[in-house]
Amino acid sequence: MSGMSLQFKSRRYATEAVLFALVVLIGLARVSAARHLINPDGISYLDLGDAYLRGDWSAAINGYWSPLSPVLFGLALKILRPSPALEFPVVHYVIFGIYIAALLCFRFFWKNLIHYHAAQRRDYDSQGLAQLPEPVWIAFGYAIFLVSCVEFINLEYIGADMSVTAIVYLAAGVLLRIRRGPVSWKLYFLFGILLGFAYLAKAVMLPLSGAFILASLRFSAGWRRMLCYVASVLAGLILITTPYIGALSKHYGHLTYSESRDLMYAFNVDGIPFWWAGDDPPGFGHPIHPRTRIFENPPAYTFEGSPRGTYPGWYEPPYWLAGLQTRFNLRGQLFRLKVDGQILFDIFFGAFQVGFVISALVWYLFGADRFCVLPGLLRQWFFFLPLLAAIAIYWPIWVDPRYIAPFLGLFWAGIFCGVRMPDSPQSRRLLLSTAAAVVPVTFLLVLVSTAAAFDRIGNIPVQFRVADYLHQIGVRPGDRVGAVGRVMECGWARLARVQITTEINHGSDTAFRTSAAPVRSAVVAAMFRTGIRAIVSDSREDSGCPSNWHAVDSTGFYVCAP
Repeated sequence: MSGMSLQFKSRRYATEAVLFALVVLIGLARVSAARHLINPDGISYLDLGDAYLRGDWSAAINGYWSPLSPVLFGLALKILRPSPALEFPVVHYVIFGIYIAALLCFRFFWKNLIHYHAAQRRDYDSQGLAQLPEPVWIAFGYAIFLVSCVEFINLEYIGADMSVTAIVYLAAGVLLRIRRGPVSWKLYFLFGILLGFAYLAKAVMLPLSGAFILASLRFSAGWRRMLCYVASVLAGLILITTPYIGALSKHYGHLTYSESRDLMYAFNVDGIPFWWAGDDPPGFGHPIHPRTRIFENPPAYTFEGSPRGTYPGWYEPPYWLAGLQTRFNLRGQLFRLKVDGQILFDIFFGAFQVGFVISALVWYLFGADRFCVLPGLLRQWFFFLPLLAAIAIYWPIWVDPRYIAPFLGLFWAGIFCGVRMPDSPQSRRLLLSTAAAVVPVTFLLVLVSTAAAFDRIGNIPVQFRVADYLHQIGVRPGDRVGAVGRVMECGWARLARVQITTEINHGSDTAFRTSAAPVRSAVVAAMFRTGIRAIVSDSREDSGCPSNWHAVDSTGFYVCAP
């Protein structure tokens, strides 16, 4: 018997090792495919990381971007000191390192989940119910992690969501230890510290901490003990969050834990563009620190004073949009709810999760007494609460799969824990055969998506080539430049260490390109009068530049120098 047990354990470990290795290799492949890419948020994170590492606190404290990821990126760049050509690859491999950390945190959570489920054996036996075998838990666990982190968070993206995922799963593992008992105030205190770091990774985690705290409460413990535990959680949470909230509130002159929510509502519900300067659309207040309009039609703007960041408008949006007054927009709100509802549907019923949905339906349909289904699910309420809270916060404003991804593991844990199947050989075969069918297909879908990413993305370091060209024509680090088109997508400016202070943004670039030649010449002249050294366009330009627009190799970018 012991020999059979050892053989079973060795097979289980071998299976888990294979799944673990596959998840790591797929993540590595996805990161490698995207190593030369950078997104607008990523540029702001890197700029903030520089500010933190040089101790420039007035530039580092930011009400739109949270501090944890910038500090991690800044440390990596300071330690490794990569050349400009390797800066973006290094940052992507930092994301891969966080991905591995998230995988280990998920494994901690999932192991505690298996133990939590196994601890209920007496209840299952008394009701004649089968428990999910450990191999089923392991197989589905790695598949859920792979889909949520590779497809929904997207390893091509430089941001904070992978850090949030790692901390959420670590906190979820502690949550399960609390639910299993016995507990102490020290465990709750640790839980609060983790929630505090989750806030430092992303500001929305502060209000979501309420859902996690509620999920941790064991109402059978009695009110006095429960209040003691809540106080312990809050002590840990306050210990970590208070210094940053204090610095943020001092920076903006009022108590605040983030300035992002109102801006997200303005962008996504009220329809305010990122480059709002008080005139288009009107009626939303008057900017306190507006961009200066240097040409009327097509509109061109410049950032005056001492702007910060590679692209100041996206480095600290609360500063440039101060004075913006959001207002309830019924039509915009209904439209947002409709669009986000479709996104949520696609998240849960799209190709990557449909296997999990089918598995759950099969298990519930062929389960025990169907009247036990709802009570069985309700007993898992604490798994669902964080996801429901996240949906309640995001749905009216903006839903993105990467926002929901950190909570999907908790959601499916609750769904699988709620399964009630009769304890029979047929049930065990059904559970194992479902995992054997669904998990390989899920891995295959992600593999196909990863292979397609190499064709879709390519491996040309476009941003570095543009930066290198700027240096070749005499533009030096610290110089100011102009940009036309998708100005926020300015990885070239980050690598060249120049600052975009004059722009014709994406909302006005078509009007510029379709204007008469004399008008374009006048716009370009107005831009150069602001003191910039060159203008970079992300599309072909034919006139307006006194020295003609020069193509940067085959990058699709064009440069005008005076």
